[in-house]
Amino acid sequence: MLRLRLASIAVASAARTSVRAMHTHSSAPSISAATARSAGVAAQPIAMAPAAGRSVTTRAAAEQTPEGQRALATMKSMLSATANNASLSTAMRAKSTSAPATASSMLSIPLTEAWPNAPKPEYVAASSGLQSPAQCTVLPNGLRVVSIEAAGHISAVGAFVHTGCRYETEEYLGASHFLDRLACRSTKRRSAEDVERETEALGTNPHCITSRENVVYSAISFSSELPQLIDLVGDLVCNPQLTQDEVELARQTIEFEYKTAPDLHDRILIDKFHEVAFGGSALAAGLNCPQSRLPLMTRDKLLAFRRSHIIAPRTTVGVLGSMKHSEVVELVSRHFANLPTHPPSAAELEQILKGQEPVPTPPSSAATVTPPQDLADVTRERAARYSGGFAFIRHPPHTNPLFRNFVQLMLGFEIPGCTSEEWAELALLHVILGGGNTFSAGGPGKGVLSRLYADVLHAHPKVENAIAILSSYYDTGAFSLHIMCQPDYAETAVQILAYQAFRVSRDIQVSELQRAKNQVKSLLLMAYESRPLLLDDALRHQAVFKKSVSVAEICDKIDKVTPANVMAVAAKMLTSNPTFVVMGDEQYLPPSSVEYIRRTFPLRK
Repeated sequence: MLRLRLASIAVASAARTSVRAMHTHSSAPSISAATARSAGVAAQPIAMAPAAGRSVTTRAAAEQTPEGQRALATMKSMLSATANNASLSTAMRAKSTSAPATASSMLSIPLTEAWPNAPKPEYVAASSGLQSPAQCTVLPNGLRVVSIEAAGHISAVGAFVHTGCRYETEEYLGASHFLDRLACRSTKRRSAEDVERETEALGTNPHCITSRENVVYSAISFSSELPQLIDLVGDLVCNPQLTQDEVELARQTIEFEYKTAPDLHDRILIDKFHEVAFGGSALAAGLNCPQSRLPLMTRDKLLAFRRSHIIAPRTTVGVLGSMKHSEVVELVSRHFANLPTHPPSAAELEQILKGQEPVPTPPSSAATVTPPQDLADVTRERAARYSGGFAFIRHPPHTNPLFRNFVQLMLGFEIPGCTSEEWAELALLHVILGGGNTFSAGGPGKGVLSRLYADVLHAHPKVENAIAILSSYYDTGAFSLHIMCQPDYAETAVQILAYQAFRVSRDIQVSELQRAKNQVKSLLLMAYESRPLLLDDALRHQAVFKKSVSVAEICDKIDKVTPANVMAVAAKMLTSNPTFVVMGDEQYLPPSSVEYIRRTFPLRK
C-alpha cells in the first residue's frame, strides 16, 4: 500500500511539472476515478494558480504546442503504468490469499513470517566464494609469477624477494636498511625525475618494505595502466642505478632518523631483543644499520649485496587486476628478464667490490641453481638459533622529553616458525593477550577486551604501554610481552609480565577464545577487501608454502582450535629459555627484579 501511495504522489508531482510546462492557468487534468480507486487513493484535481504578469492561455491552445504534447504524453504514460501496477498488485494479493486483499490483511502478516506463496531463496555455499583465485607459473629462470584476475578499476603489482638483514654477514651489516631507503629512485632506464613523472602520470606511489627475511616492492594504479605499472615495478626491482649521490642521501636520512625518529626507542629495543634471543645466529642482525657502520657502507658493497640476493629463484612477482594469467606471465617475463638466475661467482663479486662492471661467468662454470629456490634452502645459508638471555640498555637520548624517564621491559620465549602447524593457536594467543597503550580511546580492532588491555592498562595507571608481540620467521620465532611504565613501577611491572605469561598457559576461557576467533577472522576478511593486501597474502603463500591457501581453509583451521590447544602451545613456549631485556635507568630496576625472572624462568641448556 505504501509503495502504491508513493507512486501516486510521484504521478501527481509529474502532473504539476507537465502543467507548468504548458503555461496554463486552467485546472490540470485530474487523476481519473478508476485509476485512483485501483491505486487505493482518492481522486483529487490538481489545480494551478495563475502566474502574475503572464497572459492567460487556454488548455486547448497549450496542447497544440510541441512541448505541451510531449508533457501530456509523458503524463498519460505514467498514469497508465501506475494503473497497471496497481491492478497487478491487487491480482497477486487476491491469488495469494483467499480473503480480499485489504490494508488490514496485509498489515496482519508478521515481519518474522514469509510472504504467502513467495518463492524460496536459493543460497550459495559460503566456501564457494572464499576459494583462493590465485594462479601461479614458474618461469625457466626460477621466477614465480602469481596472478589474481579481478575486475575493477584498480590493479596492484608486487614483488616478494627472500632477502633482508637475516642474510647480512659482518661485512654487509646495515645493507638492507640502506637499500630500503634507496628503493624507487633512478634506474638504468629512467632518471629519478623520470620515475617521479611516471608515477604521477600513473597515479601510483611505489614503495618498498624491508623486514628481516624478505623485501616487498608494491604499487597500485588504474587497471587501464597495468602494463605500464608492471614495466615500472620491474625496472625498479631489476635495474636500480644506486648513484653515489643517492647513497649519500640515504646515509644522511638514516643519520637524521637516529636523531629525530619518534619510535627510535622501540626500534632499538626490538633489535636488542633479537640480538639476545638469537645471539650468534642470523636473526640477531638488526633492521637498523648500526651507527658505527654508517660511514663504512659504500655503493660497491650495496651493489654486491643486491647482486648476491635479489635473483630470480628468490623472487615471486604478483599481479592483481583485470588481466588474463597468460598475459601477466608474458609481461612479467619481459620486464623482469634482467634478474640474474644465480648469485655471482667469487671473481664477479670481487670485481663489483672494486667498482668494476663484472664480466659474467660462462654458463659452463656458473654455480648451478635449481629454480626456484625453496625457502628452506635459502634460510639454511643463514640458519637461526634461539638461545635466550638477559640484557640491559641504558636509556638513549629521546627526541620526546615526555618519554625520557620511562622504563621499558620485554619478556619473550621461543615459538615454532611460520610453517608450523601451530600457527592458528599462536595467532589466537596473540589476540587473547592483545594490549595497547593509554593514548588509545578504544574502537573496533583496538583490543580493549584483551588481557593486557583490561587487566594491565586499566588496572595499573602507571603502566603506559602493554602489548604482546608475535615475531614469526621461517624456521623459528619469538613471542614476547612488552611493558612501558613509570620508573617507580618497574619492579611491579616485572611481576606483571611473569604472571601474564604463566596465566595464559593455565587459564583460557571459552568466551575469550571465541572472541579472539571472531576478531582474527573478521580482521582477515576485512583485509581481503583491500586489493594490495589480498595480493600481498597471495605472494607470501606462494613464496613460503608454494601453494595458495584459501580463506575457507584458514577460517576452518581457526574454528577447530580449543582452549586446551592454546594452553598447550603456551605451556610448551614457557619451557624455552627466557629472553629478558630492559631499557631505562639502572637505579629504577633493583637487581632483585632480574633475579626474580631468573628464578621464575631458569635458563636451560
